[in-house]
Amino acid sequence: MTAIQRKFRKFLVHNILHADDTPNRIALGVAVGLFIGLTPTVGFQMMIALAVATVLRVNKLACIPMVWITNILTAGPIYYACFWLGSMLLGSEATDLGAATVDRLLSVPTDVAVSAPEGLSRFADWGYWKDQALWVMRLGSELWVGCLVVGTVVGAISYVLVRTLVTRLREGRKHKIAARQRRRAKRFARRMTRSAST
Repeated sequence: MTAIQRKFRKFLVHNILHADDTPNRIALGVAVGLFIGLTPTVGFQMMIALAVATVLRVNKLACIPMVWITNILTAGPIYYACFWLGSMLLGSEATDLGAATVDRLLSVPTDVAVSAPEGLSRFADWGYWKDQALWVMRLGSELWVGCLVVGTVVGAISYVLVRTLVTRLREGRKHKIAARQRRRAKRFARRMTRSAST
């Protein structure tokens, strides 16, 4: 197991599954984060997730990191698959995903990309966000339909899995605590019996 996998597992188990919240709010947070992370709203995902988590009163700690499902390594394959699915569902002729379609899907206009020297100051510029929004809208209905379908399915499955997992983890912890208390009570009773017999 690599260091990255260990860190991810530790983050998942300790920060999300053991979050101090109800299983329902934790599971909803994960589901909302994954749904938003699978939409083609790159550049806006964190803000959208924070706003939705606040409005729906779901666990933000579980929601926000889930949008990272689409990152520099995974965005291409995920959006490619979603575009293909959307094309199939809409009966579009773009299902063959030719070179022009892939270029339209994956290319970021130069006016949208943020160069390294500009740093974070570009994010405060309204023009940057306007260009981002125009780029997202240019991606087409096929991508949006595919992403919404995949996001809904993944969100629903993750809600059920996370809620079940959190509930079972908490029940297991209760059983361990109860068993520990029974062992302590037995040891205390044995000590009391010994002291009474002497």
